[in-house]
Amino acid sequence: MSWMWRIYEDAVQQLDREAQEYVRLHITAELSLEETARRIGVSRSYLRRYGGGRLAALVRDAITRMVLQMTPEDLAGIVHAMDSLGLLNEEEMSRLLCVPVEVVVDSQRGRVDRLQRGGKPVGLCRAG
Repeated sequence: MSWMWRIYEDAVQQLDREAQEYVRLHITAELSLEETARRIGVSRSYLRRYGGGRLAALVRDAITRMVLQMTPEDLAGIVHAMDSLGLLNEEEMSRLLCVPVEVVVDSQRGRVDRLQRGGKPVGLCRAG
């Protein structure tokens, strides 16, 4: 599922520059909060704005936007790839993709409809 890591990497790229630096230095490079703050040029207490689940919420929101903006075909392909592994149920797939379970179910149905009728997927949720 290297494509899933790609989605998460792309989501981090959607964050503002400061949040990206925080991820790169503190999360990925495992620098201390003090060293991360020094390199970014802010106070340690300022960086606490990314603690307590706030960074995770920012990444989740970015993933949700990206997934909902995918073409129906791309989303159906990802859902199909996840489903074909047989490791995740629909709820788990929806949590991993940061979208409501209905998006996963609609995507699965769209893929089945396309395979059965040779047409385009129907009923997919897409961003505005």
